[in-house]
Amino acid sequence: MSKIVRWETPFTDTQFPSVAPLVTSTSNQWNNVKAIVMPQGTDKYPKYLVSFGEAIAFTCFEDAHAPERDFTPAMLEEKNLCAYQYVDSPWLKSYEPWIQYFFPQTIRFCLIIT
Repeated sequence: MSKIVRWETPFTDTQFPSVAPLVTSTSNQWNNVKAIVMPQGTDKYPKYLVSFGEAIAFTCFEDAHAPERDFTPAMLEEKNLCAYQYVDSPWLKSYEPWIQYFFPQTIRFCLIIT
C-alpha cells in the first residue's frame, strides 16, 4: 500500500492555509509551478513561496469542493497537516518508463491541503 507522509515545511502543521498557485511556462521549459502559502490567511505574514520547479502535472481544486479522484488506497501516517508527499504514488509509477529522459532529478508527488 502506498504511503502519504508528512512533508516537512515551515507551514506543515497549519490547518487550512490560503494558497495561491502560480504556473508559468516558456518554449524551453515545462510548466514551472510555484505556490504562495499563507498559513494565517491572505492579509497576514508570514507567507511562503514554494517553488516546485518544472512539473509534469498540476491540479488545483476550489477549497469548497473537490471532485472525486481515482486515488488508490494509501496509508496516511499523520493526520491534520496541510503538507504531504504521496510516496510510491501509482501516478508517479506510471511515469517511470520515460521520466528519466525529461527529468534527471527525482520527481515527487506533493500535496498542500487547504
